[in-house]
Amino acid sequence: MSDSKSFLNDFDFIIIGSGISGLVTSLILAKEGKKVAIFEKDKDIAPLIRPYKRKGILISPGLHVSGWMDKGEVVEKFLSYLNVIDGVEIKLSEQGYGVVNVNGKEYYIPKGYDAIEKSLCSYFPESKSAIQNYFASIKECVSQDFYFNHSLPPTKGFNSTISEYVNFSVTDFFKKNNAPKELIDLINFMSYILVGSRTDEMCFMMHAFVMSGFYESPGYFSTEGISNMLLNFKKELEKLNVKIFLNSEIEEILINEKEKKAVGVKTSKGEEYFSSNVIASFHPKLLLKLVKKNIFRPIFIKRLKEAENTCGFYVSYYKINEEIKLDVNNIVCYDNKDDLLMGMILNEEKKQRVLSVFLPNEGSYPEEKIERDGLAKIKLRVIEDNIYKLYPNLKGNIELLDFLKPWSFERYTNTMDGSAYGIKQKLDSIGFQHKVPIRNLYLVGQSIYPGFLGSLISAFSLGFEVLENDNFWKKVISI
Repeated sequence: MSDSKSFLNDFDFIIIGSGISGLVTSLILAKEGKKVAIFEKDKDIAPLIRPYKRKGILISPGLHVSGWMDKGEVVEKFLSYLNVIDGVEIKLSEQGYGVVNVNGKEYYIPKGYDAIEKSLCSYFPESKSAIQNYFASIKECVSQDFYFNHSLPPTKGFNSTISEYVNFSVTDFFKKNNAPKELIDLINFMSYILVGSRTDEMCFMMHAFVMSGFYESPGYFSTEGISNMLLNFKKELEKLNVKIFLNSEIEEILINEKEKKAVGVKTSKGEEYFSSNVIASFHPKLLLKLVKKNIFRPIFIKRLKEAENTCGFYVSYYKINEEIKLDVNNIVCYDNKDDLLMGMILNEEKKQRVLSVFLPNEGSYPEEKIERDGLAKIKLRVIEDNIYKLYPNLKGNIELLDFLKPWSFERYTNTMDGSAYGIKQKLDSIGFQHKVPIRNLYLVGQSIYPGFLGSLISAFSLGFEVLENDNFWKKVISI
């Protein structure tokens, strides 16, 4: 750490990154009287979800679907507490999760536990007991967690009453209940595309937290709603005197090496800012780049290096001819012949219909631009071939608006290999915890809890970690 201080702005908390988890954490802390600063390398906040226009149509690089989106449920309560919900349109998916097409066979997944249970039992009558046990266990996990059951007192960490659900995977659960491979595959594809971890990798409890909301009340934000939400965030941050530094990429997290404590940040322009605490909302592996090599113990460095990334996505957006009708709003498709998994979401806003199609990508990709361009063409052709395979009537009736690649997401979000959900949630590694082996340095974001809801919960969880009391939670649940 440099002895010369080019800037002496004493903050209680410096937050690196202005994604949803960074923005929410900032507001929670600022509402509790803390002096907060946000550093964002992009030109504006929330580059992953910030809508933009292509050919006159507003689209968003993030898909922004979530569970628990009905009125009075956890997403609305969080956004209402933060005072950012005005003008934010939430569209519930009345068709539920939608259609899952596995090797040409379609399974309809409607809205609501009971309806889905009935639907699955009709497809797999011999597995009725396994399906009933599955939903009973999911309900048990949710009912015993205070984020979803507001009659419970808040607790730090995992609730010990459901700790048993941490010890086995979803696949283990179904095998124990003698479920067929077809049912396990169905749940696997539904879950994987939402959290980036397969059902044989992640613990049942984390799967339950994510999927419960998509089963009971799935929905999404309109693109105008997202724009309004971000405007609301800016207003609230300004009102609470949160300092936002845009176009400010962090080059180093400053550490007091003697006390092994985070004390501030240094930007790529050489400016230094100081703080009592530093919160990183980026991919955890970037700590290896931003913290001097001799600071972390070898065992923590090893854990960072060995942690697996979730998948990234190729995402294409299409304008659909208004005369063409589609039977469903959401579809997940898997074809074992080509080991192909693909998701589709239809958004309809103000007579504009945009089809978002996303193709998962695991692992790295070519570094050379010419190789990337060639790969992108192949992936786009795969997407479009499968669109027309599912919906032949769309051929000649859709217009490509934009095509994003994993490296596009990596560039804008500073994540590794464009991973959509950070670090994989696995049985032996249920995300990272907020604390790292440096005092006053914390992690927040999807590498702790996956998805949009996970970003929210992660921020509130960190609030419990760093604030002196949990009085703010009473304000949340009273709304």
